[in-house]
Amino acid sequence: MTTLSVVMATFRGARWLPEQLASIARQTRRPDELVVSDDGSDDATPAVLADFARWAPFPVRILDGPRAGLADNFRHALEASRGDVIAWSDQDDIWLPAKLERCLDTLAGTGADLVHHAARVVDADAESLGFNHPDPRRTICLDPLQGDPWHVASGFATVFRRRLLDDLRHGRGLDRVAWDTRPNSHQTLRAMHHDHVVALIAFARGRRCELAEELALYRQHGANAAGAPTVRGAAAWWGALSIGADEFAIRADAARGYGVWLQSIGVSSGGYFERLARRWDRRAETYRDTDGATLGVRVTRGLGVLARRATGDHDYAATDRGGMGVAALAKDALATVIGTQA
Repeated sequence: MTTLSVVMATFRGARWLPEQLASIARQTRRPDELVVSDDGSDDATPAVLADFARWAPFPVRILDGPRAGLADNFRHALEASRGDVIAWSDQDDIWLPAKLERCLDTLAGTGADLVHHAARVVDADAESLGFNHPDPRRTICLDPLQGDPWHVASGFATVFRRRLLDDLRHGRGLDRVAWDTRPNSHQTLRAMHHDHVVALIAFARGRRCELAEELALYRQHGANAAGAPTVRGAAAWWGALSIGADEFAIRADAARGYGVWLQSIGVSSGGYFERLARRWDRRAETYRDTDGATLGVRVTRGLGVLARRATGDHDYAATDRGGMGVAALAKDALATVIGTQA
């Protein structure tokens, strides 16, 4: 029988924690354990956890956290868990009753190693804000190195098999060497969080499924450690137009760092991330070479962008096939002609 651990990190979460704990207790498939690492909360969080542990319909273990930040707090709880399947849990969300059951069914039915589901974004009072995050529009399963390499499966909406972390170069799980040498995230430019680490390993070596079903309420209350995007739609597109060579170079460096780290822990990507880095290097070079150039040079560069697409170069393949997408093609063709701002 597959065993399931819910792994939670807490810090000053007393206001929101009771609702999340109650939603875990209401699951149609209850976890076999809840492991909580509390990072030195000085509010009522320890009391809330202790009270829940007394009546919870499954074992609850409460650990003293390492007091080294969110990611280390999650890793601490993960290392203490025993389940074959792990469900990350934040302290301030609300899980819908079928979350664990649907995720386990998906893992079993597809042979996947990681499942990532949609969630409804709500305010502090759990009232809908009218959009989802994550927001997969269809249910899809992907094999290793398929899909968008920049997509990070949000922890609170992720359930994964522990075997993803087995047989790494330094032993079972994320040992200190693997953890302390993890690369910087392309999102934050700081060491990757727990969920990004697992998402990257899953991208390189696992089968992943995205579920279009809403299985949680993702609460936004102004003090989230991480939150849903605040810029969407037309504003996001407009913001993307100001991104230029420097940002593309950062993305190239991130891809290279991902590949090097994966190789260091014994996960081969067959050169995938080096090729990805070169793709973004080319994009950065195109923008730098165009900036300040004459109109004739810019037009030539723009035609070159279109030619790479026309001749089958995969720079502009769909993002779910590892490319940069049609939107990037349009931006690059336009920006190279009118000149860049980078």
